[in-house]
Order: sequence, then C-alpha cells, then structure tokens
Amino acid sequence: MNIAFLCTSASWGGLEMNMIRLAHRMQDRGHTILVLTHAGTPYHNKAQEYHFSCEILEVKYPYLSLAAAKQLAVKLTQHQIQFIFFSLAKDNYVCSYAKFFFKKELKLLYLQQMEVGINKKGLLQTFIYRQLNAWITPLHLLAKQVLARTYMAPEKIKVIPLGTDTERFAGYLGTKEEARKQLGLPADAFVAGILGRIDPDKGQEYLIKALPLLLKKNKEIHVVIVGEESRGDTRKYPQYLQNLVQELNVGKFVHFRPFTEQTEVAFAALNIFVMASSLGETYGMVTVEAMASGIPVIGTNSGGTPELLDFGKAGLLVPPKDPDALAAAIEKLMTDKLLWEELRTTASQRALTKYSYQLQCDLLEQLLKTTDKE
Repeated sequence: MNIAFLCTSASWGGLEMNMIRLAHRMQDRGHTILVLTHAGTPYHNKAQEYHFSCEILEVKYPYLSLAAAKQLAVKLTQHQIQFIFFSLAKDNYVCSYAKFFFKKELKLLYLQQMEVGINKKGLLQTFIYRQLNAWITPLHLLAKQVLARTYMAPEKIKVIPLGTDTERFAGYLGTKEEARKQLGLPADAFVAGILGRIDPDKGQEYLIKALPLLLKKNKEIHVVIVGEESRGDTRKYPQYLQNLVQELNVGKFVHFRPFTEQTEVAFAALNIFVMASSLGETYGMVTVEAMASGIPVIGTNSGGTPELLDFGKAGLLVPPKDPDALAAAIEKLMTDKLLWEELRTTASQRALTKYSYQLQCDLLEQLLKTTDKE
C-alpha cells in the first residue's frame, strides 16, 4: 500500500520518534511510504536519513489551514496515496480539511500518543473527529478517555499498543559487567536507574530522595540517571538534581550519564528500572523496553503505567512523588529474590507478546485492509 505519515512538529521526542520508527517498519514490510513535514525539523532530517520519499508541507495556521489542506490533498493525489497516519493533535485539522474539502476518498488514521486531558466536544472538534476513519489509541485507559471527553464514534476507536523492537532488548548478548564498564558503573553494586529526559515531570528527584532512606537501612544501592536536558528548560532541573545530591550527601552513589542510542546497554546495567514520573506517563516506551530487557520495573500508579504493568502483576506500583513508598518498593525487590525473578519473567513475557512492533504492524495492516473497504 501507499501510505503517508504526516508530522509538523518541530520537536524531537517520543511522539516523533515513534512515528518515524513506525514509518520505517511499515516500509520494511513492503509499503511505499511518503513523509510530509516542515522543512528542517528533526523529523525531516531523520526522514531523509531513512531515505524516505519526502514532501514539505508548511502549516502556518494549524487550526485555519485550508491552503495547507489543499496542498496536502494535491501532494497525496500526486503520490497516489489514500491513507495518511498522523499523531500530532493539531495535525487533525489540516488532514480533516483536506478530506472534507478536497479529497473525499482520503482515509485518516490518528495515532494517539497523549492523553485527552480536557473535554473536546466543541462543534469544530466534533466536525474534525468525524472525518477520522480510525482513532488508534495504545491503551484501554486512553480509549475510555476518548469516549468520555469527545463525541468520537465508539466503533472507530481502536486499541493498538505502540510497539518497540522487543527482540533487540530481550536478545542483548552482552553481560552486565560489560554494560557497567561501558557506563562507568560499579561492577558489583545493586543499581536502580531511570532512562529519559531530565525533566521535573520524569521524577528523577524522587529516586534520589529515596536513596538515603535505603542507605540508612544499610541497603547499599547506586542510582544511575541516563538522559538529556529538556530543550529550553528554564527550571534548571539538572542543576537542581545536582544540588539535591550534594544536599543529601549521596554523591558517591548517584551517577549521571548522557542520553545514549544504545539503550539496551543501559538496561543491561540495571538491577531495577524506575518509572518515577510525577504527573503520570501516558505510554512510557522505556518502561516497555525495560520489561523486554528482563529487569523488574517499579512505576508510579498514574497515567498509562499501571496498564503497561498489568496493574501490578508485571511490576510494582507506587504513588507519584512519594520517596518513602519508592524506597520501600526498592527494598522489597532487593530482599525478595523470588519476587524479583517473578516480576522480571512476567514483565519480559508481557512485553514480548503485547508490545512488539511486529504485532503493532500486523494490527495496523488489518485495520488498513478493513478501512480500504469502507
């Protein structure tokens, strides 16, 4: 099939990465892919790196984008494309206008990656969503939100989990000792870690605050924080974390490491992965990757994390912003080897069976075939 992927975002985060990876996987499965994006964005640069066919679509006024919608319809017609995936909420508008005014046969597939935080039942929003052929959401939690906060037709809401290369993490051949040497971590220590953007919403501070609580109980543990600073961060969170480490006198036990593309190595170095997001993580791909890597996960009981962890069956859940509860959960895994092994095994099996990109692509291809007949 000929399929377009539209993303007008100027950022480069999980949403954009998931879109470009999905386009790449669908291309590997024999589909002809066209990427539409703003010029010079990280998404555009990555699309060129993957050697996708690219078209520039400048959308200056996302909510009043008739001119851009017409251009989009023309470009899709030129490339003989009927299906278009998009994941940015504001891209709904240009796609819906293109379908309603210029290309009635266009099939719109919205890949939801963020929560619907407020009601979206206005006349314009309802009109926009009515143009969708499918609203694809990765979690049942999010599907319930869509039903409650929009007038989206229930039969058009499809739950298809976001996939990742689970085999890459499950099949990592290096040893823990090699991974720790690569990251400069103590070879024999018990290590808990967080991978992700250095940002208050990610909650790195709560893992640091849990550390002295464990050290007081003679539970010697090291913490590694892997990630890059948020762009344009005015909150100076990385410096706040450094100051917190000094204030708590735990500098010997805390290790900051930059973002790495070799995340499978970082996971291999850990005994426990912590998803400490303070506001709830909609769909933590690093949580899925940790599960696939075969290490136990402790996550906050908010956002999509409970569903990813099968509501506590595939990982421990703690309240957000609660260092005491986090320390207790870590101590539990440090002392209960049977539980550690049980959660590790359960999490790995769940990731491999539910969150692989092969399954995601299979389900999307089935949806494309069904939509093609509408």
